[in-house]
Amino acid sequence: MGRNSDVESRARKTVCLNSLMVPTMLTITVCIIVIMVVNLLVESSIYYLLSIIYYLLSIIYYLLSIIYYEILIQYAKYIY
Repeated sequence: MGRNSDVESRARKTVCLNSLMVPTMLTITVCIIVIMVVNLLVESSIYYLLSIIYYLLSIIYYLLSIIYYEILIQYAKYIY
């Protein structure tokens, strides 16, 4: 009984991590491509401004995803 619930909780954690990682990787890839295209089209000063904005947004996104993951863990503890 204890072994089965341990496996289930591990599977749940894996699913939560995967559900966070996939959109994160897609978002980062899209943003990097956009920044590269903008760098080719526009002057470098605007590119630096955009890259600063991008890094700030990505930091906020990572903080939100960590908070979201913590909420999921608490919710899973509450249910099970």
